[in-house]
Amino acid sequence: MVGLGFFTNPHPEPPPSSTLGPFFDKNHYTLYKMLYMFLYSLYFYYELCIIYIDSKMFLLSYKKP
Repeated sequence: MVGLGFFTNPHPEPPPSSTLGPFFDKNHYTLYKMLYMFLYSLYFYYELCIIYIDSKMFLLSYKKP
């Protein structure tokens, strides 16, 4: 499983705050990580839907002579 380490170690040590900014403290690090993964998956499915709709519109607009 990919997310097995998240359940075995629910509070991992965050990277240094100099690279991530002041919002990534130890208490909210997992919360922001889950939010980031959720938004990234939404963006991924959005891109898939855009590609699918574009291909459908292209195939519908293409007419054989």
